[in-house]
Amino acid sequence: MHAITGPTQTDLPLIKDGDAGLVIKSDGKIQVFNTFDLDNLTIEQAATHERLTALTVALRVPKIMGILLTMAEDPDVMSLLPA
Repeated sequence: MHAITGPTQTDLPLIKDGDAGLVIKSDGKIQVFNTFDLDNLTIEQAATHERLTALTVALRVPKIMGILLTMAEDPDVMSLLPA
């Protein structure tokens, strides 16, 4: 499985064991994936799972997504992002 991060990317990073993520499909549906055993998580995987769950909720709940979209338009909020 490969992840594409740009339209012209030719060196595709392989998704490895322990990775997790989400895909927003062209029809707006969300697909969440992970490559670890939820019954036997490391501390790092548990933290990743927690963040991924929070992101999934945010994307699937219109009111929360609306709040996030509003925040993304605020230059003060966007200035908090690391370079």
